[in-house]
Amino acid sequence: MSGVETEVSLGIEVLGPLRIVRNPTGIDVTPDGALQRRLMALLVLHRGRIVSVDSAIDALWPSRSPRDPGAALQNHMSRLRRVLPDGTIELIGDGYRLSPEILDLDADRLAAVMQSDALSDSDRFEAIDRVLDSWRGPAYPELADVDDGRAEAMRLEDLRVRARELRAECRLAVGDTDGLAAELAALADAEPLRERPRALLMAVLGATGRHADALRVFDDFRRLLGDELGIEPSPALVGQHADLLDGTGSRAWVPAARLPAPVTSLVGREALVAEVAALVETHRLVTLVGPGGVGKTRLAVEVGNELRAARHDRPVVLCELAMATGESAADVVAAALGIDGRIGFDIVDRVATVVGSSDVVVLLDNCEHVLGPVTELVEQFLARCPGVRLVATSRERLRVSGEQLCAVPPLLVGGDDTPAARLFVERASAVVPGFDPSPSESACVSTIVRRLDGMPLAIELAAARLHTHDVFEVAAGLDDRFGLLSAGYRVSSRHGSLHAAVSWSYDLLDPRLRGSFDGLSVFCGPFTAADAAAV
Repeated sequence: MSGVETEVSLGIEVLGPLRIVRNPTGIDVTPDGALQRRLMALLVLHRGRIVSVDSAIDALWPSRSPRDPGAALQNHMSRLRRVLPDGTIELIGDGYRLSPEILDLDADRLAAVMQSDALSDSDRFEAIDRVLDSWRGPAYPELADVDDGRAEAMRLEDLRVRARELRAECRLAVGDTDGLAAELAALADAEPLRERPRALLMAVLGATGRHADALRVFDDFRRLLGDELGIEPSPALVGQHADLLDGTGSRAWVPAARLPAPVTSLVGREALVAEVAALVETHRLVTLVGPGGVGKTRLAVEVGNELRAARHDRPVVLCELAMATGESAADVVAAALGIDGRIGFDIVDRVATVVGSSDVVVLLDNCEHVLGPVTELVEQFLARCPGVRLVATSRERLRVSGEQLCAVPPLLVGGDDTPAARLFVERASAVVPGFDPSPSESACVSTIVRRLDGMPLAIELAAARLHTHDVFEVAAGLDDRFGLLSAGYRVSSRHGSLHAAVSWSYDLLDPRLRGSFDGLSVFCGPFTAADAAAV
């Protein structure tokens, strides 16, 4: 819109009660009305994305809406717009969008500091300190009863704890240990089951000659984990404890194999497993690519089991990145490999250094939403760790030199004994014991898997519906497949329904590609490049 101011003109604080300041004057323009603050907080939470009118009404009045909620929303939106720069809130279709380009958000500043590799330890400490000092309470309190608001507040609280940990690391790296042990002890008390504060506290105590106190921290933590959760500390913390005991400061890295045990049989992928395993022996990076729900993760795990069976002395480690963020991806991989961080060392450099020439297979699962940090780590592995073999799963290729692509296709359809039909029958037997389809039911199963394009996730979700439907009802319900295939065996949020699987990919697209995707939705079947260009 022509009225949008191009410079950053709004300072937004959400690390505590909402506060809005117009720059560069510094005038506080926070609305007085609670509903207007709630509305602004909702727009800030979804900045850059369209908040539909219905979503805004549900958020503003979750229990009882006014007689004319649309008019009431428009009234509050009008009042809110009066105190903001022109064009800050755009009306787009049946919804509103807050332009992120003119915002200076305190939460974004903290995240940027946490991700920055360009700052020295002292500069990073000062930058983190400034943001943490401005923290005024729980984030987004205006949305405490809204699911998205609570989730974001929890994410920011976790980021706050990690920022305190990183600030302690920075202080230790520059030798500033005055009062640091007390600060970390307080953090450990506040986060009793979190391991990183304990590790840092042990490092500070060890660095200041208090080895006995450092050992006591470990013993207390080990007892706490045993009493509360019945588990032991991580291998990294155990290694740090052993270093304190023997005084060497370094120990050999021996990765522990980490592969989940399969709970169902693999159907229709036997030849592909052997093919990918052979590729891994000749190529150091193999990327399994394909749409969501096609079975990339399961295939990667089976390949890992195949490689481990071929050579028992070579560890195979699964690194699950589905819940990782850009700033945490390398930490997730390090944790899966059992590698602890070191004060003053970049985590990517630390992982590559520790792995060195070790012979290990690393499965990097769900890379598509953290491609930047993952490709950086992969490049370091390929350049510095000649014994490492990498198998990545992603909805798009990594685009790293030396990458060998392997497209994971849907299961074959077309008859009673095709892999897609066999998968349906096998999974159906889990909810209908002894399921043995009649000839007419077999024909219906073939129709179902064909209409689902042989996609394993969709087939499993459809088979799970036999708990409450027969095969003919499932086939009839596929006209509304997103409504029908809304629950199944999966506990992962992105695989809990067919809609979630598609949304995971759609949400990763930039606005231009989303527009292309929306345009292509007019096709109900395969199409050519010429067809797409015409649309």
